[in-house]
Formats: sequence, C-alpha cells, structure tokens
Amino acid sequence: MSAGAIRPSRRSLVVLCIMLSLFMSAIEVTIVATAMPQIVRELGGFALYAWVFSAFLLTQTATTVTGNPPATSTTVSGLKPLFSYTFKVKATNAAGTGPESAASNAVTPSGGATVPAEPTAVTAAPRNASALVSWTAPSNGGSAITGYKVTPYLNGTTAQTTTTTDPLPRLRLRPHPRRT
Repeated sequence: MSAGAIRPSRRSLVVLCIMLSLFMSAIEVTIVATAMPQIVRELGGFALYAWVFSAFLLTQTATTVTGNPPATSTTVSGLKPLFSYTFKVKATNAAGTGPESAASNAVTPSGGATVPAEPTAVTAAPRNASALVSWTAPSNGGSAITGYKVTPYLNGTTAQTTTTTDPLPRLRLRPHPRRT
C-alpha cells in the first residue's frame, strides 16, 4: 500500500464523513431557502436581501488562533461596518475544546461607507401642475449615490408619495433619421 493511500478500514469513515457534511449542507440550504420568504417580508422587501446572506455567512465563520503558546488576542476581519458585534472564545488543548466564554462587550466596527449627508441648496421652481426641484449633491459617505427621494409637503404634511430619482439623468434615445 502506498504512503498516500487510504486503508480500507478508514475508507468507510472518510465516505461517511463526506456524506454527513453533504447532508448537513443540504439541510442548512433547505432551512435557509424555506425561511427566506418570511425574512424578506419582515425586512420589507428585497432591498435588504443581501444583508441576510452576509449575516448568515458571517455567523458561519470563526477565527482560530494558533502558536506555542497561542496569542491571547487576534483581529477578526470581514465584519460589516456600523453593525454591533460581540465575541466568544473557546480554548483547545490535547484533551479537546473547553466551554465557550461569556460574550465580550459589544463593538461597532467603523470604516466602510456611511449614509450620505443631506443634500443642500434645495430649490423649487413652479411648472404646470408640477415643480422642478433642484439641489446640490451631498457628501456620498464613501459610496456612490444611487438615487434621491423627493417628497412634496403641503402645509407641513406629506402631499403625495415620494418620488425616487436616479443620480444621473436618463438619456432619451431617439432613432437616427434615415438618409434617403
């Protein structure tokens, strides 16, 4: 038997472990897929759909600290800015892994994009049963602005639904006149 070959007695264990991991993955996907419609409804639509999977994936990760002796601190990266996190730690030795610690204090990582500042120099010009509203773009908070919401007010009360705009005007394409 070659050095890299798996003994027949161990082959069954390896196959069992692979089957078990595939089964657990299938169960996990089934649970997430079943729960997603309800989660999306509770979040108010698909706008935050990606955050659900980001949070799910973050909960699946752990950082292992090794060394001789191992350090008693580490930097956990890949966290979403502006979300609150706590941390728990387990110690491992030759006898196994001990119980989990109490949760750390809550921390909110900084960095990354933040919400944009408020637009300034908002003006409105009357039009026929409408108004042309203009403003100066705010600081984008470190991420490109993807739209604006303009809400009309009548005597301090919302007058109608909010209008959502793109930050860049749409190009109106006209067919090129044919030459004859």
